[in-house]
Amino acid sequence: PCTPHSNSTYLFAYSNDFDNETVLEAAYTVAFNSYYNLNNTKNHFRFFASVRFDTVQDGEIYYNYIGSEFNKTVLSHLPDPSLSFSSSKTGSDILRVIDRFLKNSVAPVCGSTIFIILKRYPNEYEAQELLSRLQGFHVTLQTLISSEPSGGGTNFRVMYDLSINTNGFSGFSNKFWGNTYDGLANELDANYLFYAVNPTVSGTGSLILPPALVPEIDPNNNFVYSLLEINIQDHPLDNSFNSLNISFHDVATSNTQTIMHGRDNWQFKNANPTFYITSAYIHYGREQQVALSYNYSSSDPQHLQIRMFTKRGDGIQWIPFPN
Repeated sequence: PCTPHSNSTYLFAYSNDFDNETVLEAAYTVAFNSYYNLNNTKNHFRFFASVRFDTVQDGEIYYNYIGSEFNKTVLSHLPDPSLSFSSSKTGSDILRVIDRFLKNSVAPVCGSTIFIILKRYPNEYEAQELLSRLQGFHVTLQTLISSEPSGGGTNFRVMYDLSINTNGFSGFSNKFWGNTYDGLANELDANYLFYAVNPTVSGTGSLILPPALVPEIDPNNNFVYSLLEINIQDHPLDNSFNSLNISFHDVATSNTQTIMHGRDNWQFKNANPTFYITSAYIHYGREQQVALSYNYSSSDPQHLQIRMFTKRGDGIQWIPFPN
């Protein structure tokens, strides 16, 4: 059976349209995080794979058992302009890459994560059949989408929607850098998803969200490190976002932890990301009340994502997919 504890694969997929530095930073970060985690028996990622896409000939998917080999593979397949599509109007072939991974017979597919950095947008406007297969295998997409595409279609939505509807994550930025990858690559450590919501807000206000629970019972009543991923807009960043705070309240201890994210965050000074990746510490085995406060200078609907992961997989079950 396919369970959250099944051995799985972490696939890094990168567009040939990026510069070498962008790809290298991501590869180094994934490789670094993989060294420790392959020795962690609680971690379900057993294979590390990579593929260069948006090339005239389909890029081969390389499968590695250890992070150092993964890193060498990416180093020997860095972006090469001579392999690029001849027309800037050609859409990205990322959907075909995902399809090929799902059909592979080398590495496990169940419960895998595909970490994608997307520079060229696809031409396709829907991928329902592919989504059904991704959901069937519980494969999640973590997709970072460039706000400054190199070409292709105008439709980033197909990748954004695939990511959200697999309980994955997607966000936009002008530039991807080390801290971006550090946050997402921490999923190699805290690799069990236990919270996924997609609230819609507008203007200024507050919202009570479903409670968060790490199901494992801890007799010592310890806090647990959780990876927290937040995305504040479902399109490249505009000027309407001002701030967003998310709080976790433990009724038993009356302890409240608040994560604050605002326009004055240093990240906005050089990249305009729509996503914020940080950590939260919550108790094992006790529901945490979750609340959101937000400030947008627009009445337009803002579609958000909030994801939380834990290192400890005991009691973890698959989270239902969005309707």
